[in-house]
Amino acid sequence: MEKRYSALRTIGTIFKILGVLIAIFAVLSALGVCATLVVGGASLPRESAGGLGAVGGTVAGIIISVLDVLIGIIWAVMLFAFGDFIYVLLSIEENTRATSAMLHAPAAPPAATTYPPPPLR
Repeated sequence: MEKRYSALRTIGTIFKILGVLIAIFAVLSALGVCATLVVGGASLPRESAGGLGAVGGTVAGIIISVLDVLIGIIWAVMLFAFGDFIYVLLSIEENTRATSAMLHAPAAPPAATTYPPPPLR
């Protein structure tokens, strides 16, 4: 059978690629945010961070980085799943079309049945 709906196949692939890219960028941005806040917190004087100094920057960096990764992974999984969902719908369409073609095909003649001769006594 020929493949139909090539635009939907392309869109499904784009969503899956976007899901992978979002996951990669989420991890990279989390590392960048964590490094920036840790270094920035260490460079602040103790009084400006409410007495926390480097510890406040480190804790904030870790918390924000974890949230960044969680939100990024959730978005990545949703985009990838939507791309797969498009492929599932296309597979259902192909299977339905194949079943319809099979049901509308002319029936095959019945198979000839031959029985062996009865045994001689």
